[in-house]
Amino acid sequence: MIVDQLVERVSGHCYCGSVQFEVTIAPRDQIQFSEYCHCSSCRRAHAAPLFQGVCLPKRCIDITAGKEHVKSFRKENVEVARQFCGVCGTRLFNEFVSDSSTVALSPSDDAILGGDCSNADEEGKDEDVREEEYAVFFPSTLTDEDQANLPDRLQAKTHNHAGECVLDMALLQQLN
Repeated sequence: MIVDQLVERVSGHCYCGSVQFEVTIAPRDQIQFSEYCHCSSCRRAHAAPLFQGVCLPKRCIDITAGKEHVKSFRKENVEVARQFCGVCGTRLFNEFVSDSSTVALSPSDDAILGGDCSNADEEGKDEDVREEEYAVFFPSTLTDEDQANLPDRLQAKTHNHAGECVLDMALLQQLN
């Protein structure tokens, strides 16, 4: 089927290989952002001067092995749960949470995130805008082959919190 040919799949794993996952993105799936983040919180969590994150519907991420090794940490008063491998410590995903429930991006969030919250079904008819759970995955955890051939939809488009950058932004712009 032509639709199956348009689906993009990438796979990844943690450093030790205990947790493996696949990301499957259909043409109708809305990627909210793909960016490099420079904020102090993310720099500390990743022990790096910046990292790339891709925010997409949580249902696009499938842990194919090692689900029992995925651990989660949430700092008090922060609406992000950071998931990592309990064996080697590799950061795997971020999930948006509020109290004990997952935050769903609504149409009012669309203006902030710059995305289009509407989806089309297989017949091309517009569905009603619906709330959906989102998560962030990190392309640096993809296989070497998938990192080298990262689909355009997953390429970083912006720098988030660039004002907190600890690197020379002019140099970073040359690397894009």
